[in-house]
Amino acid sequence: MELAEYERIEAEIKKIRYNLDVTEMEIGKRLLLLNLLRYDLSLIEDRDKVEKVKYNYKTKRLEYSESIEIGIAISLKINEVIREETELSRQQELYKCMQEVYYYLARYLFEYFLPAMEFGIPPEKQFIAPRTSVLNRIAKEMSKFYYRTDRPIMTLSMPQGTGKEQPLSSKILTPDGWITMGDVKVGTKVIGADGKSCNVTGVYPKGIKDVYRVSFDDGSYVDCGLEHLWEVKTRIDRIKGKPARIVNTKQMLEDFKLQDKYHIYNNYSIKLVKPINYNYEYQLEEDDIKPYILGTLLANGSLTSHTLSFSTGENEVVKKIEKMLPKYLTLIFTKNKYVYIIKRKRIERDKLGHFIKNEYLSKIKEYRLFEKKSNEKFIPKKYLYSNIRERVELLKGLMDGDGYISDKGWCVYHTTSERMKNDFLELVRGLGGKASCSKKKTFYKDKKGEKKQCNDVYQINFVINILPVSVTKKAKRYKIPKYNYQKMIVNIEKVRQEECQCIMIDSPEHLYVTDGYTLTHNTELSKRFMSWVIGKEPRSS
Repeated sequence: MELAEYERIEAEIKKIRYNLDVTEMEIGKRLLLLNLLRYDLSLIEDRDKVEKVKYNYKTKRLEYSESIEIGIAISLKINEVIREETELSRQQELYKCMQEVYYYLARYLFEYFLPAMEFGIPPEKQFIAPRTSVLNRIAKEMSKFYYRTDRPIMTLSMPQGTGKEQPLSSKILTPDGWITMGDVKVGTKVIGADGKSCNVTGVYPKGIKDVYRVSFDDGSYVDCGLEHLWEVKTRIDRIKGKPARIVNTKQMLEDFKLQDKYHIYNNYSIKLVKPINYNYEYQLEEDDIKPYILGTLLANGSLTSHTLSFSTGENEVVKKIEKMLPKYLTLIFTKNKYVYIIKRKRIERDKLGHFIKNEYLSKIKEYRLFEKKSNEKFIPKKYLYSNIRERVELLKGLMDGDGYISDKGWCVYHTTSERMKNDFLELVRGLGGKASCSKKKTFYKDKKGEKKQCNDVYQINFVINILPVSVTKKAKRYKIPKYNYQKMIVNIEKVRQEECQCIMIDSPEHLYVTDGYTLTHNTELSKRFMSWVIGKEPRSS
């Protein structure tokens, strides 16, 4: 292009400035020329030491130099133009222009630094793109915060809208079990959305905050602050198959319930955690009772005497246990055709010729289950936090013994033990299932016909995408959950004030597990903000 022609076009571009719709010139060409002008002006501003961004305390807005304003104008149009462009070479040219503009603006504005960091990253691994509606607004506030000369210390104090605070009393899941948020430190390992451990890389105190309780349809809840971020789907997202979005608690307060002429709907849902991988410390040893057998004993077994027994009407359960028993143990059939005793074979002796003891009974005592009645039973910790395969077998033993599956595919388990109820909920949720519980009063009539109250019965209803039974007739009724396989938010209310903090983790999904096996967000935005402040150059960040 000749110099005279370039100067003519540059003059035309300068006239239209940021209104890109007032000239007949093809818009792609206009954007490319505007980018040249942006580059020229940036050099002039650098030479003249022009302050490119500053905070206006009267308007409480940022003011920009001309090169920055032109860059912003280009950024608002160029994505749409790239999508509509059919010629590959021009598309590539425009994409390069977009990168140049974003890299330039990223040096001065945090809201451009965020997407600039993700150029070249596959969409499924991007953090910012699916969260733009929330994070862009927050990022703009963080840019304002940076350019204010009266800002507080940035290493700990972030502008409103960036925190993911939870109270120090909140429970956080680790590979070794539960700890509180107050116990979390840099280097602590916590469980991420994929069920695997990740590292805490930052802990940020937030001071005393209003605490809101977000309650779910499975009876669990999470306490957090108004600015706490959540990865959710709305009712429309679920209907139209749209991806999850990021919102904060304050936004959900406005529309967590929807209503039409006939129904009230829960608007927001969150996904369930994948099966948890706990610490190797809890893996079972060779001489431990097989998880399936322990599940059967906990469901329908008698642990109150020196004779271990269980009851079942399922021949498949009997055969499965017979195959699993150590060679020195056997099943004895009693006069009651539904009751079986786990007993030592008389012919089995050790190397010294002594009869081998019933090690299963010894293990029951070791687990502190000996003499426990039905309303006192529980799942030993080493089983509750064992590997996934062993926990599935434990669940099958419990369900084959005292559970059933409804015609609609709902799995149901009953127990009179409150501790067992809590353990069973944790077992199912730790395997990626959704479980809720209700309590029922039960009665019987004595010889005089008088009504007597029995122990309360806890009924646990759950869905899970792992087959939870091995008995054929129960397995036939099992259905892989499709429509109810998420946690629905049913209520949000202010409950108290408490000291809070947020944490940063290195999980790629930026989600960690808190109360009720609920997935919630970590402080990814603060980490990127500090990277921007320290580096101020995305290409080397």
